Amino acid sequence: MLCAFDAGRLDKKCCPARRYYFYTHRVVANTQVHKMWKRILPILSFPIVCLQIDKFLSLYSAEYKNDIIKKTVEDGNFAKDKWGLLEQFQPHVFFTQEEEMLGKILLKQLGLQANSPHICLAVRDSLYLERLFPEDNWRYHDHRNADVMTYKKVALFLAEKGYYVIRMGKWVADHFDVNHPLIIDYANHALRSDFLDVYLSSKCQFFMSTSTGVDALSQLFRRPLLFTNVSIPNELQTHAAHSLFIHKKIKNKLTGKLLTYAEIHKIFLLGERVMPDFFVKNNLELIDNTEDEIVEVVCEMIKNLSNVHTESIADHERKKQILKEYCYHIVENPSDVKVKVGNDFSIQYGFLSGVHRTGVGNVK
Repeated sequence: MLCAFDAGRLDKKCCPARRYYFYTHRVVANTQVHKMWKRILPILSFPIVCLQIDKFLSLYSAEYKNDIIKKTVEDGNFAKDKWGLLEQFQPHVFFTQEEEMLGKILLKQLGLQANSPHICLAVRDSLYLERLFPEDNWRYHDHRNADVMTYKKVALFLAEKGYYVIRMGKWVADHFDVNHPLIIDYANHALRSDFLDVYLSSKCQFFMSTSTGVDALSQLFRRPLLFTNVSIPNELQTHAAHSLFIHKKIKNKLTGKLLTYAEIHKIFLLGERVMPDFFVKNNLELIDNTEDEIVEVVCEMIKNLSNVHTESIADHERKKQILKEYCYHIVENPSDVKVKVGNDFSIQYGFLSGVHRTGVGNVK
């Protein structure tokens, strides 16, 4: 929204007598982010009261409900950044001078050497939501989980290249037990804090994620993203420019073959919540990315950031077709898909799309 104001895409002058106020969810996920937004936005206290007032005004005032800025921004779709605003403008949030000093001190205490590059790693499990909202059933998100230890090989690979690897997370189910001085299980570290979550994410070379909440911090500060183990198409953050992804495969347990993108589309048109029994009922099995697939796409990410990666016409066309079929839910304009599929992954699994219809998707 703030970028749209800067770009002249949204014009507050159309209603000069109005001011826009904001309120949080009843639970603030990160207190440091909340503090930073409050420096530049009028955020009201008492969110439950604000919610009721908002509902009342929306019910009894069509002018309020249909306000152009409220209507454009509030439903969440604006976060998909169809206008490419995040590429055009710097972040509006900022660290104070005191916070920058604190961040450098904490990085040193965490074990990072000054000016050493680090990569953030977030691998989703179920504990965060279970602890935050224990009264709710979150099992329909289980398909998004992955085993953090399948990232051991890539963490060691990055560490040997001189990168610190910082395992992120507020509450996590497992430890990341990798014996290397440059690999830090920060999620289980005594120094973990909301402030350091933000600071680490804002300074990383890139953020490797399974597409989960905490990677929003890196997006906020325009850091490149690498998505692995994306479970289903709807979980892919397609708007993330300068980013890569590879996805889980889905196997038909009756035939032993991988589902093509067209078959995935057909199955998920059923519209059911993706509870664990969804896959059982449809004789499906999710297959996580292998350690080697993760290493391959990390190598590509590093080359991209170093501007040494080249893409042939054949590579470009193959990946374009894969995105068109995998991201079937982006029906309005496929060019809105900014994220790119990993090159080696696209070669290996190109047969899942219309690129190679004669391929056979057997799983060994």
